[in-house]
Amino acid sequence: MRRLPPLKVRLIRENHLKGVLTQAHVAELLEISVDTVKKHVREFKEILKRYPNVKNSLEFVLPKPQQSRPLSERYQRVIENLPKLVDQYEGPRINSRKLFQRHCTEYPDYRYNEHYFKKVFNSWRKQNKICWYYHRRVRYISPEDQETFRQWRQSQNLSKWKRAVVITGSYEGVPLNDQVKQVEVTLQTLHEWIDRYKTKGIRKLLVDSDDNYVAKSSILKKEKKEKLMRLLHESPQLHGFNRPTWQLVDLAKAFTQLYGIPMGESTAQAYVKESGFVFKRAKEVLTSPDPKFREKLNHIRGILQQLGPREKFFSVDEYGPKSVKKNNGMALAQKDTIRLVEKNDKSKGWFILTAALELSTNQVTHFYSLKKDTEEMIRLIHKLIKQYHDQDKLYICWDSAGWHVSKKLMAEVVVLNSKGYRQKYGNPEIELAPLPTSAQFLNVIESVFSGMARSVIHNSNYPTLEACKLAIDEYFHTRNRHYHENPKRAGNRIWGKEVVPSVFSDSNNCKRSSDK
Repeated sequence: MRRLPPLKVRLIRENHLKGVLTQAHVAELLEISVDTVKKHVREFKEILKRYPNVKNSLEFVLPKPQQSRPLSERYQRVIENLPKLVDQYEGPRINSRKLFQRHCTEYPDYRYNEHYFKKVFNSWRKQNKICWYYHRRVRYISPEDQETFRQWRQSQNLSKWKRAVVITGSYEGVPLNDQVKQVEVTLQTLHEWIDRYKTKGIRKLLVDSDDNYVAKSSILKKEKKEKLMRLLHESPQLHGFNRPTWQLVDLAKAFTQLYGIPMGESTAQAYVKESGFVFKRAKEVLTSPDPKFREKLNHIRGILQQLGPREKFFSVDEYGPKSVKKNNGMALAQKDTIRLVEKNDKSKGWFILTAALELSTNQVTHFYSLKKDTEEMIRLIHKLIKQYHDQDKLYICWDSAGWHVSKKLMAEVVVLNSKGYRQKYGNPEIELAPLPTSAQFLNVIESVFSGMARSVIHNSNYPTLEACKLAIDEYFHTRNRHYHENPKRAGNRIWGKEVVPSVFSDSNNCKRSSDK
C-alpha cells in the first residue's frame, strides 16, 4: 500500500475516532479514493487491537513483518562445519580458500562454488567476531594462572598488565586487532606472548632471555623514538593536520599513518618525555614550517653519506652576544646553602663567537667578532679555505639567517668557485647546504656551544673579557686535541657536557634554553 502524507493519515484516523464524516466524504476532501481510506481505516483498527497502550496512535506505523526464509541444506552444512574447520586449521593466518578445500574433502558431494563458501564464512566470522588468528588462541588457562593474571591486571606494572590482557583476551576470543589498539604493541609481539605462554607457561611469559628479546625490544624502541623525533621536527600541516604545533594525539596518529606501526597517545607522550621535550610557552619551536623540509634534509644526509676523503662538511653558527659577568648555573654545594647571583651585575664586556664544526674530524674553527653580518661569514669562509686548502670541496651548513643567504655572500661564493680564481689560488670548491627554515635544532654545532657554555661560562666570574675569551680558546684547543688524538667521525659526548654526540641526525635536539 502506497503511503499517504502523514497529515492525511492523521485526518483519516481522527475522523474514524469521531465519526463525523463518512468515508466517501473523507475521500472527497482529501482527494483520494474510497478504497484508500478503507485500507487506512483497517490498518488503524489493527493498530488499536494489537497495540492498545501505544502512545500517539494517530501517528503510529505498523512494523513491517520480517520474512524468515528457511535455511538451505548447503548453508546449514557450511555453518555447522565452520567451527571445526577453524579450530583444526594449521598455518599462521586463516585462509578461506584452504578452508573451502578442506570442506570439500569432508563433503565430496558439496557442489557449490568457492565464492558462496567465502561469503558464508565471512558473514559467520564477522557475526561471531572471529579474527584471522582465532585458531592460534589460548585454549586453556589453569585456575592458578587465572588468579595470577587477575592480580597482574590490577597491578601498577605495565608489562604485566599488557601480558595479562593479551593472554586472557586470547582465551576469551577477543580479536587481536582490538588487542593491538588496547595494549599498543605490534601484532608480532602478541603472537610471541601467546606462543610463549602456550609452550612454556606463565613462568616464561615475563622471562625474555630467549631470542634476545630484551635487546630486540630495546632496538625497536630506539628506532621508534628516533622516527618520532623526526616527525616532531616537521610541521603538522605537512601531514594533514590544520594546526601550527603538534598535539600528542595527532603525533601518534601521524606516526601510525607514516610508518605503519601502531602507536597510542600514551606511548607518544612517554617517548617525547624521555627525549627531554615538554609542552611549554616559549619563542623556540620544535617544528620547521619549511615546505621543503624533507627535500633539504635528504640533500644534507646524501652529502654526508657520500662524503669523500678530500671533502669536509662544516656546521656553522654564532654564539652570543654574550656579556662577561657573574653567571649562574649548576654547581656542587652544601644542602642548606643558598647560592645567589646578582641580577644587575656590571658587565666587563661582551662578545660574539662565530664557529664551524667539521663533522668528519670533530674539529672546531672559531673567532670573535662584534657583529653578525655577511662580512663575518665571508671572513669565516676564507679562514676555512686557508685552513683546509689541501681539500677538494668544503660544504657549509647553517641556518636561514639573513646574513647566511645575502646576495653579497652568494656573489662571493660564485667568485671563489670560479675556474680562474681556483686555478690562481688553488682553493677548494665551496658548496652551501642550508638547513630548513627554523630548524636550528638540527644544527650540530649548537651541541658544541652547549658543552662549551656549561664548561666555561656557567658559574663563571671572569675579571676581564680577555680572560673569558682565553678560557673559551683553551676549551676548543683541548677539544680539538682530544679528537685529533682519538679520531672519530662521530664521537661520544665530550666530557659528558654536550647534549648529543657531534654527528648529524634529523632526530637531534642540539639546543636547549638552559645553555644560553
